[in-house]
Amino acid sequence: MFWLQPSMFDWKLLQFDEQIQRQFRFFIPDSQRTYKERRSQVSNVTKLYNAINDIAKSLSNNRRQDHQLERIRRICFLSLTMQMLQFDLKNQPSQPPKDLQSYNNGICYAWLQQHYTSDFTIPKPWRVGLTWKKSPTWADLIQQLFDWDDQGRYKIPFLRDRWNNLQFRLVTRHAFAKISEHLGRAVAEKWKDALGSHG
Repeated sequence: MFWLQPSMFDWKLLQFDEQIQRQFRFFIPDSQRTYKERRSQVSNVTKLYNAINDIAKSLSNNRRQDHQLERIRRICFLSLTMQMLQFDLKNQPSQPPKDLQSYNNGICYAWLQQHYTSDFTIPKPWRVGLTWKKSPTWADLIQQLFDWDDQGRYKIPFLRDRWNNLQFRLVTRHAFAKISEHLGRAVAEKWKDALGSHG
């Protein structure tokens, strides 16, 4: 192991500086594979962020607003799907697609059908292990994956420290911030609160 100077790293994109990338060679195959996988993930998430930014630039209170908000919602669900398909890879008979362009609705649906033939359950490390005030619906269970301010639904308030840095949650918070910026907080809250029912 050796120490790298901070200037050798592009902290915004979480990858080595371009000049370093051309010169850097991995001598440990596992390190090389891990770095390439992470770089691919960061690249995909950056594309999702940029897609949200592009849609947000055209957001306005007009008749296209619902369509634009639906496009942003789909990006958030795409980000969730990508992360779900990467879960527990070692126990899956085939690998999910790595390229962002492959994640269209048909492919995702077919892959999920193949690997989750029984009722789908939220992966155990992602579950909220606290008691709901009232029995949750499917929409509630999906909503809890995205929410960051829903402590009122549970008998005991809790923090989601272990979830805060999951990429699909970061993408959703980014989308929420952009909608708030262009259409106001009330519209953003309404959009966020409907994520579960659109799941």
